[in-house]
Amino acid sequence: MAKPQRRNAKPPGYKPGDIYSFKTSPFTEFSPSDTGRYAALKILHIGEIYTGIAVLDGIFDSHPSFEIASGLKCLINHRARFAEEPEPATRFINHCSDNDLLEFQYLGSVTLSYEDDTVFRQTKSFSGWISVSDTAEGEWRWTHDRETYEKEIELRTLASKKRFAAQRERYLNRLKKLTWEEFIKEKPFPNWDTHPPQPFIEVARNKIRDVAFEIQALGAKPKKADVRAALKACVEWFNAKDEEFGNVIETVEAENIFSVLEELTHLALQKSLVEEIDEWRDW
Repeated sequence: MAKPQRRNAKPPGYKPGDIYSFKTSPFTEFSPSDTGRYAALKILHIGEIYTGIAVLDGIFDSHPSFEIASGLKCLINHRARFAEEPEPATRFINHCSDNDLLEFQYLGSVTLSYEDDTVFRQTKSFSGWISVSDTAEGEWRWTHDRETYEKEIELRTLASKKRFAAQRERYLNRLKKLTWEEFIKEKPFPNWDTHPPQPFIEVARNKIRDVAFEIQALGAKPKKADVRAALKACVEWFNAKDEEFGNVIETVEAENIFSVLEELTHLALQKSLVEEIDEWRDW
């Protein structure tokens, strides 16, 4: 894997100990458009690629004062977790990620404590800034408004399944008519906008174009081994770049990359290689 490089991330102006407040965003598209709730976070660490943050344990009807926010402990995540026991709501956020938290404002700064350091060392999650709001809002809803919250989650899941089915149908129809000329003319990953970071988007699009030309040059009926080699090298490139940029390939991006690679197997008349892609990828 490629070693993370400082050049791919510009450290933000935050400092360890800084405390910020923000307005929470609706948890789903089926939630009320204005939550009317505010939360806070603390900067725990500034590294070469990541900002380490803690979501603080408190929900307010307006921006909390520095005096109040500075006394808050880290929120404990009971609602959604990977471990068997509740975990501190901390995460790493890539420096390249745009801060899309609502009404984000600086409250003040404190000296980090031993407890802050202990919490930071438990950080396992990598995400974008909006996940900070999702954690604060989701945990509050799960505790105080669970029935409605769970109904909204069910509606979101159902809507997601319907969208996926419709997208898959459109995608299969697209494959039937897709040509090399059309594929190369199109812009890869057209839905990538604010995420992943722009530098990653640019190199990813260039890589897909390069691989497309490479496979097209193999001829009308390329050997399976040659196509496999080109695709595997491409997947390994994405593995390395994902690590280099700080694990920016999330669920949607992974699906997008997989779909593009599937299109390449289709154009190369080697559709059976789709099953091997999962074995090569780390994202």
